[in-house]
Amino acid sequence: MEKVSKISLMDQTKAIKHWRSKLEEVIENETFLSKFEVNKEYDQTIMCIKMEQRIPEGKFMTEEDLKFVCKAMATDLSPLFLWNKSDVPAHSTGTLCPYETEDFNKDMWEIISKTICFVGKPVSITDEFGVIRIALGSDSLYELHKEISSSTNFRKYGYSTTIACDKLILNKLSFIAYNFHKLHLLFSNKIIKGT
Repeated sequence: MEKVSKISLMDQTKAIKHWRSKLEEVIENETFLSKFEVNKEYDQTIMCIKMEQRIPEGKFMTEEDLKFVCKAMATDLSPLFLWNKSDVPAHSTGTLCPYETEDFNKDMWEIISKTICFVGKPVSITDEFGVIRIALGSDSLYELHKEISSSTNFRKYGYSTTIACDKLILNKLSFIAYNFHKLHLLFSNKIIKGT
């Protein structure tokens, strides 16, 4: 917090706007995620995200569903990811099924499924849906400001480690939404160690 106080308000605002715009780009391209605006005065360092279930299509996740999502986010799901094994099709019971896109192949999904991620406690908005929150904490804001103002990689390529980490969180949220029912079944049957 002390480090951030040394950054001008204008530079803080610039970094926060950059962070939000990059995360909004990812959310717009994710089928199962959508941004939820609380109001314009809401803290801009917090991104609220609604998650949609694949089955039944169009149903948003409730606070109870999102509590499960938080548990899955903090778990290495890679042991359930069996795309590599030619004898087990990806859609079979007990395996997670990623979806291939231009940007993500099976190796990328394995990395995403393995990564342990922590997000803010889910909040119920209505009985029909809740939100998960991702926050730009003071340490991350400070690091992002440093990257924007002095990093060659940022100036040359627009690359930011801070934003890359939060993008990975969004990718794992989408992966979990896509596999929500299968994961719920595996967790409830205690197939995943430590649950």
